[in-house]
Amino acid sequence: MEFMVEYGSKIIWAILIWIIGSWLVKKITSTVERLMEKKKHGLILQKILCNLIGWGL
Repeated sequence: MEFMVEYGSKIIWAILIWIIGSWLVKKITSTVERLMEKKKHGLILQKILCNLIGWGL
């Protein structure tokens, strides 16, 4: 029980930060992908850059 009190809130915060971070990465990569489609960049370049951004973030 002492373990839950000591580390429970830290685990919950870590999970919450992970969920929010994943959501932000998806939003950023989809925005970049949309902008690249608008500028008519190649599909291969678009996929490579979006993957790199996703891995980098």
